Amino acid sequence: MSQFTLSWQEAGTTRSRSFDLTQPIYKTMYALRLGRDAEQCDVVFDDPSVSRLHAEIRWHPTTEQFSIENLRDINPIAVDGRLLSQGTQMIRSGTLIVLGDTTIQVTQPQQDFVINTFQPPVLETPTPVEARVQPVRSPVSSVTFSHYLPLAGTSRELRQQGYLLPGVITVIWVVLMFSSLGRPGVFNLLLAVYLGFAGFYLIYKLCQKRKPGWVLLIPMLMTPILLLTPVWGAIAFFFRVILPGRIPDNDEIGFIPLFISFFFGAGLAEELLKAIPIFVLAWLGRVGTPALRQRLGVAEPLDGIIFGAASGLGFTLLETLGQYIPDLIQSVAMRADPGAAQLIGLQLLIPRIVGSVFGHMAYSGYFGYYIGLSELKPRRRWQFLATGYLIASGIHAFWNSSSALGNWALGLAGIVAYCLLIGAILKARQLSPNVSPKPL
Repeated sequence: MSQFTLSWQEAGTTRSRSFDLTQPIYKTMYALRLGRDAEQCDVVFDDPSVSRLHAEIRWHPTTEQFSIENLRDINPIAVDGRLLSQGTQMIRSGTLIVLGDTTIQVTQPQQDFVINTFQPPVLETPTPVEARVQPVRSPVSSVTFSHYLPLAGTSRELRQQGYLLPGVITVIWVVLMFSSLGRPGVFNLLLAVYLGFAGFYLIYKLCQKRKPGWVLLIPMLMTPILLLTPVWGAIAFFFRVILPGRIPDNDEIGFIPLFISFFFGAGLAEELLKAIPIFVLAWLGRVGTPALRQRLGVAEPLDGIIFGAASGLGFTLLETLGQYIPDLIQSVAMRADPGAAQLIGLQLLIPRIVGSVFGHMAYSGYFGYYIGLSELKPRRRWQFLATGYLIASGIHAFWNSSSALGNWALGLAGIVAYCLLIGAILKARQLSPNVSPKPL
């Protein structure tokens, strides 16, 4: 018997749907897909803890039995109290399935219940069966505590949908910035870190792949540490002394010579340094356990983009706060009031950190896409790595040398860099087995 019914609670209302998997109206023959994405699933849930494509119930005509398969090993389901992260398990009438925070009960009609299975030919594929049914209005007298205090009924969604942490961090940072008034160095540090993390958070959310916070700190901290070690000195010597990458003192030499200098001295040199943490994490993922590879390694392009952007953020913060801002403040203070020097330093800090979204984070994130692609398709590893390295270095050099052409070239370089990054993110989501390619 291929008919069954699913029942669950949603928004305080009991939902129920009946299905016959022998009918050719579902995404896959003899199968029913469950999740949050209406384009991929036959039954759609609003629960944010449910994956976009989470599980599949399949009918086996030969044995006349149903089975359920978890399609997201990083988000296990529970079948009659037993966790199922991979593989399939047989289900029957009365089985309880838990997807995220949603509990679903499976029921089947009695064996003597006769159903006319004849159906006319289906000319069009009906739209997916969604769980979004308007709930029955509660009586006026049915008033709960959450009506008076909405937070009491939405605290779980507040945490799961990512609204809580950014807001709390912003409040804490504002308090810290208030307490740092009169101390320009501390204020600049707090402002730069907040703006930098806000830009990185944008890229991270666009990728739609979760990574533990401590893992993201590895490339963020490793890159500035490498900048302070002989590793950077050796890289800079090779590209800026042996190769024609000496950074000129001014941009009056013309665009082409300036571009060549920045291509070797800034593009190739700095993108290589920022990629070192990504290569290290990729190596740790290859030699570690599958669980370690999932959390720490570079298994796909999305991993490379996230780690590359984190590395670019670390580079930007150290370069801005450790070199550009102090040098500018010291230079202006020799000719003007120290307060004016601090103001000019702040005017440089804000666009440099905000611009890192299409600057250092974009360059290294774009190169990270190719590093992840080389892990996903190792047969063409060197082709992917060379392509990503040269493009990232080229757009980096174009940005640095565009001042010789004018502000229009500066804007064009930023737009191109941002578009390259977004294109890489969208393509990486298409290639990812864990993330829906559906646009935000």
